Amino acid sequence: AAMKMGQMLSIQDESIAPPALTNALEKVRKGAEAMPQYQLMQQLEDQWGEDWRERIDLEERPFAAASIGQVHRGKLVLPSKTSTTTKVAVKVQYPGVADSIESDLSNLSMLVKASGLAPPGLFLENVIRVGREELKVECDYRRELEHQQRFQTLISSDPGLV
Repeated sequence: AAMKMGQMLSIQDESIAPPALTNALEKVRKGAEAMPQYQLMQQLEDQWGEDWRERIDLEERPFAAASIGQVHRGKLVLPSKTSTTTKVAVKVQYPGVADSIESDLSNLSMLVKASGLAPPGLFLENVIRVGREELKVECDYRRELEHQQRFQTLISSDPGLV
């Protein structure tokens, strides 16, 4: 969560933050790395069961990584009656991210206040509150799926969009 907040703050107007904070936030914004292979496999098994490979052919190396998870290319494993390949993007959340939001944001707030790095006029409590709300929504992959399914339903009748 602290990394995500750092990323959010790093894209704000640089003129309001001291150079030391701007530089640190820029490093945070670029610092997301992929989770170790064993952790990825554990996440997939925890969410989809031990037989997940029977349903999807997944590239084990992510093509994108960010502050709360990473994204992999995959293909759905369909019954042999069809030769159609359905390509998918699979988002895998880093373990413990959703559970650490409160403590991470509390620690970040304390650090920024204690260090004096908060720029004048920044209402840190508001930034933390909005960040908390956004992070909780962003960590809810089931909600995201529901929105994607609804969007698909809304555009499915338009041949120019499908």
